[in-house]
Amino acid sequence: MRLLTKISSLYLLMTLLVFAAGGIIAYHVIKDEIDAEHRRFLRHRLARIAELIANGEQVPAYDGEKLDVIPLGPDAREQSFRFSDTLVWHSYLKRMESHYKLSAVQKIGDQHYYMETFDVIVEADDIMETVIRALSRIFLLLLIVVGVVGALFSARIFRPFNKTLNRIRDFNVQSNEPLDLPKTSTMEFKRLNYFVGKMADRNRREYQALKEFSENASHEMQTPLSIARGKLDLLLDSPNLGDQDLGLVISAQQSIQKLSKLGRSLSLLTKIENEEFRSEGPSNMSALLQSIIDQFEELISLKSLTLEQTVEEQVSVPMDPVLADVLLTNLFQNAVRHNLKGGYIKVDLNQERLLIQNTGPPPQVPTEELFNRFRKDRQSGESLGLGLAIVRRICDMNNLQVRYRYQQERHVLEVRFPDAAS
Repeated sequence: MRLLTKISSLYLLMTLLVFAAGGIIAYHVIKDEIDAEHRRFLRHRLARIAELIANGEQVPAYDGEKLDVIPLGPDAREQSFRFSDTLVWHSYLKRMESHYKLSAVQKIGDQHYYMETFDVIVEADDIMETVIRALSRIFLLLLIVVGVVGALFSARIFRPFNKTLNRIRDFNVQSNEPLDLPKTSTMEFKRLNYFVGKMADRNRREYQALKEFSENASHEMQTPLSIARGKLDLLLDSPNLGDQDLGLVISAQQSIQKLSKLGRSLSLLTKIENEEFRSEGPSNMSALLQSIIDQFEELISLKSLTLEQTVEEQVSVPMDPVLADVLLTNLFQNAVRHNLKGGYIKVDLNQERLLIQNTGPPPQVPTEELFNRFRKDRQSGESLGLGLAIVRRICDMNNLQVRYRYQQERHVLEVRFPDAAS
């Protein structure tokens, strides 16, 4: 729900409550005013009747109204004005109707008279109906005005806000161009733009610092590793090495190679998380997968693996080709590396998903945890524990769904593509 719609709805709700309270107040005010007018009118009528009797004039007939004047004699007791409600037959409506009655006993000259007059009153339900009808029409008019004004002016009022949202959506920490937030006279939008600008500048500075640190650390780490690897290669050529020394040198070489690979993997993961791969492709997954399978052909033969593949042609996915290559390489490499000698690999690629199944011992940890960094199964000593973490990050960036499970003595890893995932 839009902000203006929420504000308008709250405003109309509060207005409705105010109208309800106002209707009750208006009802009592109107009723009290009508009752006061009735009393003044009836008092004036009896005063006029008393004046006519005192002057010896004939009392006129009141059309549609009731009037009684009864002589009581000189010894009657005076009675002041007394108001009450009564029911009187209404000749026009042909039914009993509520009337307002005023009675009094007054002395006029030497004679006392009982005087009584009636007047039809406006009933409470009539007043209430009138108030409700009036307020309902006013509220309906208010509803129409608020709706029309909201529709006409919401785009104009929130134009700076929508522009700010678009600038935030297109913001790229790698770009040095200013954010170019729109100018606005609305105080809240001014404050929003100020904080967004500050956060954008800080994110750029932090990103540049992190990027420089990662690049420098990777470069500085690879240089001494390359030197150490070269010296170990020279040492291997020495004729004076015994079997024990040779084993130590080979172990050191493997550790250096693993450390170098770790540095490259962490650098790649950092670049992925910083969204340095901006191309949206599309990537030809069919061609990439076939190329990767060809690269692993020799290793598949060495492990005597049986490969079954069903690859549709021209399977295209909107993602960076470099990331697509990394994704497929990691998945297929895991299927080969964690397989059994003489095992089985099945690859199925179509427009909806990529499915890779391979034989292998059951995992010793929950499969979902293997997507975490440095989380690996204990039988995978040569693994760095970053392959599936990179896979998950690439999938998250490109709206792919990845799922890993172990069933029927097979590792099953499924990646569903955007159209199918939605």
